[in-house]
Order: sequence, then C-alpha cells, then structure tokens
Amino acid sequence: MRLNWIDYLKAVGIFLVVYGHAIGVIPVVEKWIFSFHMPLFFLVSGFLIKPEHLEHGFKSFFIKTTKALIPPYIIFAVAFYLFWFLVGRQIGQDAGLATDLISPFLAILYGTGSHNTMQLNPIVLWFFPCLYMTHLMIYFIVHKKLSVTFAISVVLLTIGFLIPKNVALPFEFEEALVAQFFVVLGFVANRDKIMEYVGRHQPYIWGALLVGIGTLVGLWNGRVDMRSSNYGNFIYFLCSSISITFGLALLFYKLPRFKFAELLSKNTILIFPMHFFVYSCFEFLYIHILNNLAIRENPMVAFLSSIVNCLIILAVLPLFRKYFPWTYGIKETVKGKR
Repeated sequence: MRLNWIDYLKAVGIFLVVYGHAIGVIPVVEKWIFSFHMPLFFLVSGFLIKPEHLEHGFKSFFIKTTKALIPPYIIFAVAFYLFWFLVGRQIGQDAGLATDLISPFLAILYGTGSHNTMQLNPIVLWFFPCLYMTHLMIYFIVHKKLSVTFAISVVLLTIGFLIPKNVALPFEFEEALVAQFFVVLGFVANRDKIMEYVGRHQPYIWGALLVGIGTLVGLWNGRVDMRSSNYGNFIYFLCSSISITFGLALLFYKLPRFKFAELLSKNTILIFPMHFFVYSCFEFLYIHILNNLAIRENPMVAFLSSIVNCLIILAVLPLFRKYFPWTYGIKETVKGKR
C-alpha cells in the first residue's frame, strides 16, 4: 500500500533538488533548500526499508540492494560520460583544451562527486553510491535494542563529521557515514510506528512548528552541502534537516492521493540525474537561440525552468520504462533466512 505522505515528501524533495540546481535561485531560498533536501531522501529511504528485509542473510540483502541501486548508477554514469566524450568536451567549456579522458571514467568506478581531479558527471550521481553504502551499513547497524542501534549510528555519524573535507573515499563512504544516521531515523520511525502515533495528534500544528524551527536553525547555520561534506555547525545541521523533514511529513500526513505527486515520487531515480542534462539543453537555448545566457540568473526564469525541466523528464518516462527498464533498478524477491 502506497503512503500518500511519502509521495508528497519525495515529490517536494525532488522538485527542490531540481530547483536548487538552477542558477538564479534566491540565496536565502537556496540556503533553505540545501539545509534539508538531501537528508530528506535518506530519511525516506530508511522508512521504506522493511524490517523483514534485514531478516535475510547479508548475501541476499547485498544482492537485492546492488540490483536496486547499481544498475541505474552505472547506466547514467556511462551514458553521461559518452555524451561528454562525444559531444560535451567539444562544445562546452572543455572545447579546445587537452582534456583528460581517463579520470572522468575512473570516477565512475571510484564513485565520488567530491574529488577535484576525478569527479562524477553529472555531479548529482554522488547520491547513488552514497545511498548504496548507507543501505549496506544499515544491515549491521540496526538491532532490536534501540539504544544499541543509535549508539552505533551516532559513533559512525561522529566519524563522518570528523573526516576532513578534502578526503574523498570510494563510493562516497565519508558522506555515507553521515547519511546512515538519517536512514536509521527513517527506519526506526517506520518500525516503531512513530509517524502513525504523531500523525493522530494535531499533525498540522506539530508539522508547521517543526518546519518553522528547522527553517530558523537552517538559515542560522548557513549554506550546507552534503556532497562536499560542508555541514556548517553539525548540531544545527542535524536539527534543521530532521525538523524540516519530519515537519513536512506531518503537514502531508492526512492529504489525499495526488497522482502528479505520485508520478514524481515514483520517478525520482530518473529525475535525479536527468535534470542536469535538461539544464544543459536550456543553456544551449539561452546561448544559441536567445543569445542571452544571463537570463538564467533571473529568479522567475529559474523557478519556471525547474517546472519545465520536471515536465520534460516526465514526458519521456514511457520511453525509459519501455526501452531502459534497468534505469529503475532490477526488481527481485529475496529468499532465505538469516
């Protein structure tokens, strides 16, 4: 059974990802978006991990997780590399330069969006290896005793915060150490029916209060970016991201089904990488048709282009479902007990 509030949460989250990557976003709005939009997805992913998934042996869990997350990562990473190799490096900012052809490809195998000389393209692909590592870690973190679960998670979180920003570990492991804390929160909230309990007691009041508090703390903290391990004040980062995410969840908790939100929710895995490509097409339009690249810095253009960006991707989704189903991951029923 689909949960409407999860669809709303993912829909708002993925739109904010697209909008947050537009050039002309008002700084204070950008600061607010980045204070919680990536933790939101890690929290939701944890909520969607069913406790029975962790009752199977690690081999089965590993296979299931790999088939769900690695195929779309590899497909989009290789596709964008080929596009850059064949077209982008000849017409973009690399045109005329003696570009390194090997490092962008090695970045796919290394799985990092942080390293200065070996970086994923588009950079948003960092989310896939990071989410993959967090899910594998969850298998060893979650225990029946809540105190043990959070003790392990907080230790890993602290290690993640202490790793220097210039360190880029394979498959975004340094970011995964932080992200796993949000996945654990989501998993525990689902397992212990926390949302069901809170949702019955004035969800709109509590939701608005949490969003308000989280927003104030997030703006006070300043611009953060999980991808580059830029968290500002660690306590402020955790408070703002958790407060806003759970606050939005409560505001959406009793809303009826909305098909457009459900459509966005189901296809976040495609919108994540593809919106960068659509923005590149927009830049081509601004430069070669409108002859005005500066137009993208207009706040209204940034907002409207984000909406159009999502609509374009949604329009081509039937082609992906028909011809490239692996971009959604490989579905499988896992059998076998721990």
